[in-house]
Parts: sequence; structure tokens; C-alpha cells
Amino acid sequence: MTVHVDYSAPLAALCGVTQEDKPIESGTTVEGLLAELAIRHGEPLAEVLTGGPSGVSPLLVSVNGEMVLDRAAHTLQSGDLVLLFAGISGG
Repeated sequence: MTVHVDYSAPLAALCGVTQEDKPIESGTTVEGLLAELAIRHGEPLAEVLTGGPSGVSPLLVSVNGEMVLDRAAHTLQSGDLVLLFAGISGG
């Protein structure tokens, strides 16, 4: 199984790629994918993907155009398009 991962510009700058096809095991959740990507790309992307020591991540995730609110419960399917982008804040 493979999913297609697109990184927003700030995240692409951290990992050096704008997109990639990522092989996954059957039953992989969004949370599991993020953990695999954190290992693959290392710091500082890993801190954004996992929330680092605080566990609070500014990362937003959509799969096939729909926001994912529960990363642990959302199981990925082969061919899914996963968009990763950093939340924006400020005034």
C-alpha cells in the first residue's frame, strides 16, 4: 500500500521534499504515518509532526480533502492523498 504525502512550504523546508509516495502497512493510521515520517526525516520536522516534548503539534492534516481530527482513529487506505501543513496563528 502507498499513500501520497504533500508538505506545505514551511514543512517542505524542514524535510527537503515537497511531496513523496510513502509505502505503509495495512491498518496504518494518520498517527502512525506521522511517526514514520518523523523517523524518516528526523529533527526538526519530527518535532512539528509529533509535538516534541510538549506533545502539542501545530500540524494540520487532511486526507483526500477532509480534515483529520482524530489521528489515532483515522486509518489510511492505499492511494490516499495526505496533506500536511502547519497551523497559522497571529493577528
